[in-house]
Amino acid sequence: PTATREVLGEERTMVIVQAVTPETEDLVEMTRVNRERLLSMGHEHVCMPLVPSLDLQGDVPPCGFKPGVILQVLQEADDDEVIVWMDADAIVTRSIKDIVSTPFGWDVVVTLRDVEDIGTSQPKTNSLNSGVIFFRNSPMVRLFVARWMDLTRRIKSDQWALSLMVEEGL
Repeated sequence: PTATREVLGEERTMVIVQAVTPETEDLVEMTRVNRERLLSMGHEHVCMPLVPSLDLQGDVPPCGFKPGVILQVLQEADDDEVIVWMDADAIVTRSIKDIVSTPFGWDVVVTLRDVEDIGTSQPKTNSLNSGVIFFRNSPMVRLFVARWMDLTRRIKSDQWALSLMVEEGL
């Protein structure tokens, strides 16, 4: 997919990446609202328009395309630049700058699922939610995402692959 990059102002703190298929009108609208909010906060917004037959290859869900889109953006970004993946159904309600300025060192930040969801609404293998992920770009992070992409292709689920990598050290 080809990205459309937009940014307001000279200083950018992070790049927020979303992907959406044109025929999902409600998600297109959510992405548009997020873009406006993020640009007003000074963030760069990258929107990847997906063509279901080419990019998704029947992967709705799971989103097997996600690691490849993220890796493409990481490869084009500077080292130490923060890249944030947000699913098209994620909504920005306030600034996310505080998350990246935490005093703890980090390379990748993922969301944990609520414990009560695991084994009920979500399979036991999906303890992580890959809907919003933060990446601090580096060669090791790009290697991590490339390995995530390979595992996702094999098992056909980005969330399950990510859970396996983090929980079981794959």
